[in-house]
Parts: sequence; C-alpha cells; structure tokens
Amino acid sequence: MSLNQSILIDDTAKVTLARLQKSMQVNGDLPGLSSAVQLIQQAHDAQEAMDNQIVQAVLADPALTQKVLRLANSTMYSTFGGQVSTISRAINLLGTDTIAHLACSQKLINDMTTLSGDRTDMQGAMEEAVLAGHIARQLAQSTNIKDTESAAICALLYSMGKLLLAYYLPEEYEQLKKQTLSSGEPEQHNAIKLLGLSLEDLGRETAKEWGLPSAVLDGLRFIPPNDSQGPVSAKDRLATISTFSHECAEAMSGDEVDGGEGKTKVALLASKYAKMLGAAPEQLMSSVQEAQSVADAEKRTVNGGKAGPSLVKGIPVKLAQLVEEGLTDIGQSAKDTSPGKLLAIVGETLYTALGLNRAFIFIKKNSTFTARIGFGPGVPDLLNTLSFEESTRLDAVNFALSRNKLMYVDDVMDSANSAKLPLWWKLHFNHKGSFVVLPIIVKGKPLGFIYGEWLSGYPNTVLQSTDMPHIEKLHQTVSAFLSR
Repeated sequence: MSLNQSILIDDTAKVTLARLQKSMQVNGDLPGLSSAVQLIQQAHDAQEAMDNQIVQAVLADPALTQKVLRLANSTMYSTFGGQVSTISRAINLLGTDTIAHLACSQKLINDMTTLSGDRTDMQGAMEEAVLAGHIARQLAQSTNIKDTESAAICALLYSMGKLLLAYYLPEEYEQLKKQTLSSGEPEQHNAIKLLGLSLEDLGRETAKEWGLPSAVLDGLRFIPPNDSQGPVSAKDRLATISTFSHECAEAMSGDEVDGGEGKTKVALLASKYAKMLGAAPEQLMSSVQEAQSVADAEKRTVNGGKAGPSLVKGIPVKLAQLVEEGLTDIGQSAKDTSPGKLLAIVGETLYTALGLNRAFIFIKKNSTFTARIGFGPGVPDLLNTLSFEESTRLDAVNFALSRNKLMYVDDVMDSANSAKLPLWWKLHFNHKGSFVVLPIIVKGKPLGFIYGEWLSGYPNTVLQSTDMPHIEKLHQTVSAFLSR
C-alpha cells in the first residue's frame, strides 16, 4: 500500500491534516505561498489577459524585473537575438511558465526572508527551501534542462510541508526537530511516526487542495537514491532534482552545527544521484557550491538593506533611451508576434519611458472601445469596467484618433482643458493630474489608443517639447508595423 493511500485511512494522518486545515482557516495564508500559487495557476491559462497579469506582478517588483530581464538577456536565450528591455517581450521569448515560475520563486524568497525575521522557529526551514531552489536552478542549467524555473519552483515547494508545519503547527514542528535530533533517524521517518504522513505528502495534499497543476505536483515526490540506476525517466526528472536539492539543502543547513559533516553528506548524495541525473558527481557538487554562493550573496543583500530600483513615478531623464530600447524590442518581435502581444510591448514601453502611474490599451470593436491591457496599480479591477461607445464629441481621444496625433493634457483641473476630458474619464478617473493619448491607426482606420496618466503630487510629470519626437517615433513605428 502506498503512502498516499495510507493518508486516507491512517487516523494520525487524518488528525494532522484536519488540525492543519483548521489552523490555516484561523491564521490565513502563509505569506508568499498564496500569491505564488496564483501565479503558477495563471501560467497555465493561455489567454493574453493572463500574460498581462503576470507582467503586472513582475513590474510591481523592481528586483524581480531585473531578474527576468537578466534571464531573457542571458547566453541561454541570446541565440534568439537582440537585447530584451520589456517584460512583455521577455514573456514572448521565455514563455509564460518560465516567467511565472521565476516570479513565484522571487515572491517566496522575499516573503520568506521577511517572515523569518518575525518567526525565528521558521528561519531554518525557509533558508533550506530557498537554498533548494537555488540548487535546482543551478543543476538544471548545468545539465541543459530548458525549463530551469520549473525545477527551481518544484524544489522550493518541495519543502512546503515543512513550512506549513512550522507556520501552522509550531508545537509539532518543534517536537519533530527534537525527536529527529535524539533518535538519529531521518526526519521523514520521524514525521511519519509523529504525523502519520511524510512532510512531502503533507505538502502535496495541501497543494492538491490549492489546485496546483499536475506537472508541479509530480515534481514534489520523493525519489530515493540509486547509484546503480541509469538516468531517470522524463516524468521523474523534476522530482529527482527536487529531492536531491532538498536533501543537499537540509544537509548543508546543519553544516556549521555538525562540524562540517554537511559537505560529506552532499558528496555522498552527489555520488548516489549522479547517474540518475545523467551527470558526474563533480558536476552536481559544483552546482551545489554555486547555489550556496548565490544564496549567501542574496542573504547578505537582504540583511544589508540594499534597496532595489526606485518605484517613484515621473518622466525619467533617460526617456529617449527607454523609447529606443522599446523600439528595438518591437522591431525584433514584429515578424513572429501577434498584434495583441506587440501592443503589450508598446504599452509597457510607454508606461516605463514616461514614468506613468497607469497605462491602458483600448481596442475598438465595431463602435465600442474596451481596455484590454493595462499597467500599474489597480489595473486588473479597472479592466473589467473600462468600456465606452464611440462618439463625435471632440475630446482628447477623438482628437488624437481623427488626426492620428499624440494628445497631451497637462492639467486636468485647468478649466481650459475641460472640453478635452472624455466622459468615460470623468466617470472612472476624474482625479488631479495629467494624461497622454497615443492613437493606434492601421491603414487609415482607428484600431484603438493607449491612454497613460500621471497623478498629481509626483515630480517631473510635464512633457517637454524635446520629449515629443521620441514618443512620435514610437507612434509611427507601431503604426507601420501593424499596417504590414
């Protein structure tokens, strides 16, 4: 009888799962896990709207934005050609799964690090999970596994059972640690005795309840070492990497306590898993050492309080450079990218280059304009409501569309601009600030427009005459590509 089957009938396991569920209802989500799960679920939805939600999640985190762009510009993807400067194009290049998994990893790492400062009892479990994710990523890269982020996220979530136990059932977690230390038996053996199920199964049962994809669930299985076995099947590969990464992270976490025995344990694990992963033991050891260096550097950065790029909005000094980088992305994507995804790159370029608080891409269908893609805080909720019928009122939008020309309203509170304010704008926004409208005209007909706004109170939100040629170049380039 398998352990998963025993979960259904073992009274101790039933009690553990029931107490865990009750604690989760009382204490709420473990920080990081709920947002991570949502990102993974979104990655398996093919709609372009979901791509935009993932872009939103990335752009909201400057450190994550830099990680995604570094990956897109790494040697692994350089054969696709050109520098990547927008997250929208990075998604086209790397794939939604990779971006979502990288975002998930970063969110977990950020939230785990923050939480560990408040819950010292969780610190060890969190650091193990983070290290396991780094090991899996390094190992996947060194063995030429294309989807390195899937390996990393499976290794991170492989420790989910331990994290859930530490957060929701701290007394049982402390008891498990003491029992493992005193008995000298592996932690998993003690977990089954104490909880009625292994930590992996505790995490997997919870992951099933959350509706994680089967591909991720398959990677959360324990694969025992077998130094006489050849390479594992494709189905077991992620689970094997997750197991090896977790076991190494666990061994290394106690290295300072047990007088350096952790390195000896890792060497033994590498010798047992090498053939299964189709690599030399030295290659596995190298991946573990590199991962440890990355994890240590990451920890120093967090503990040292090093801040990421500023989130303060306002027109950047390097507007021209940002527009040119966006134009490069557009040019390299135009041949094999759908119009919707191309417009997402344009919208993100405008959002970033102008330092907008929010931006929306409206698409016209029949006589109705509807916001399809957006950037900035609060965008997902607004996308469900921003829609209006075409009119002859000569406001900023109709002026821009009728003349195929950029329209800029520098102060919405100025009475001289009152007639320029669209009725839908007054209904949904109607706040102090300024905005810009970039028309999208294809073969002489309006396809839609991009609306971008700056809220009052932010520095440098006035477009200068020297900025206009760069924005107009973006405008003309987009129209030309879409008209092909």
